[in-house]
Amino acid sequence: MKDESKKAGQRPSGKGGLRRPDAKKGKSAGKKKDSEKDLLQRIRELEFLNRLGQEFSSSLNLPEILAAVLEEVRQMKGAVACSIWLTAPKTGELFCTQATGVSSEAVLGWRLKPKEGIAGWVVHSGQSLIVKDTRADKRHFKEVDRETGTEIRCILGVPLRIRKKV
Repeated sequence: MKDESKKAGQRPSGKGGLRRPDAKKGKSAGKKKDSEKDLLQRIRELEFLNRLGQEFSSSLNLPEILAAVLEEVRQMKGAVACSIWLTAPKTGELFCTQATGVSSEAVLGWRLKPKEGIAGWVVHSGQSLIVKDTRADKRHFKEVDRETGTEIRCILGVPLRIRKKV
């Protein structure tokens, strides 16, 4: 028979009966919250990829697809603007082939010399780049800011690869 002297809700007396706040519970709750946040982010990313797949399969019009992809990225990241820069095969110049968001009309068709600006650096290096403050980064081509009237503060550059070429 079990100890009947213990009533519901009462703690046993003595050293073994004292309880301390469980620090592990606080940590596990924090880990659970982080896991939920990670899971929600992953779900958003998968939904994004699903929408991209639908966009690619619904149209053969590359500019239309690129515009839809950029707008999805812009909204997902909360960015003010997004653009895609391609390299002219003969000259190596970069040109903005698609843009969305603030001042997109002014940026569309813009040309940069090879290696010029952050886009040029990304193409030349083949590496992604996050610039948190363009004012402190000499690679930033500030003429775009002046021309559009929009000061760009942070930039995420990702090289697009086709058959291992940027």
